[in-house]
Amino acid sequence: MIIAGHVLALKLPFANGAPCNSKRPFLVINKNNNTLDLLNISSTRGKEKKLLYKSNEKIRKFFPPLDQPSFVKLDELYTIDEFHELHKSIYKNRDPIDTNEYDRILEKFSIYKATNSVLSVKYIEQKVKEENTL
Repeated sequence: MIIAGHVLALKLPFANGAPCNSKRPFLVINKNNNTLDLLNISSTRGKEKKLLYKSNEKIRKFFPPLDQPSFVKLDELYTIDEFHELHKSIYKNRDPIDTNEYDRILEKFSIYKATNSVLSVKYIEQKVKEENTL
């Protein structure tokens, strides 16, 4: 069962509509009735400068579930339908991110969203299944 704090490895079009050619990690920040809210995660490797952007937040306690230093993008919110096979996308079948770290990131997102524009996209079950083999 997927819970808030899990990291999912999914191939989804970027929030700006550009196609994505490979799976990438997403942090589940909220679980509603039949949907999940996700934030895009990116590795900091070679992108350390991006940590200076207020729209990016470094994940301090990244392991587990992530293997390398990473950050979440606070300016893009992905909402996807939740469905049974989606549990197969839990990143390396690992436990969710540290609870305190999850709470900290969620608070950072709430603060960012209150004063900045967040691009929101929604992908229905059919689209998620088209893009991913689950």
